[in-house]
Amino acid sequence: TDLLSVESFNEHLFIQNWLTENDPSAQRWLTSGKRNGLIWQWTKRSGLFNFQYDQGWLPLTEEEKQKGSFIVYTYQSSQWGWLPYDIASTETLPFICEVPLQESYGIFDDYRGIEYGLPSTIEEYFIPRGPKFYEQPQDQEYGHIDQITLGSESTFGITRASLHIIVTFTCRADAYPV
Repeated sequence: TDLLSVESFNEHLFIQNWLTENDPSAQRWLTSGKRNGLIWQWTKRSGLFNFQYDQGWLPLTEEEKQKGSFIVYTYQSSQWGWLPYDIASTETLPFICEVPLQESYGIFDDYRGIEYGLPSTIEEYFIPRGPKFYEQPQDQEYGHIDQITLGSESTFGITRASLHIIVTFTCRADAYPV
């Protein structure tokens, strides 16, 4: 696999849509784009490629384009696009990889638990997560009582005020919200 390189407008639109649907926090995403002197290039296993498509840039001046060393996808002015960016050595960014179609047979869809990507020192109980329901309430039918069954208030010695039906439902869940 390689870090993302964008070689067409359709690919850019696909990535924009994917990020819009999957990244509500609008983070910066690392790509393979790097500056080589005055030109920007994509880095792939097969070598460096000059940008063939450059409509992915977010609005900025030519001077601003020359400031950073790497290209990140970021959200600005209600759209996703590219910005030059200098990455600090301590900074971690999410990234998107791409696999050539002829090599896609080697991709495995392995299950990754909620703890994937977290430090191994975190106890499983304290991993932030939404609720997991272990026991759901069961539907119960207790019959139907109406005025005909009860008769008038004094027919059977039962008044509406004294009729109580108690129903208990159980729901058990485990969570550790943030």
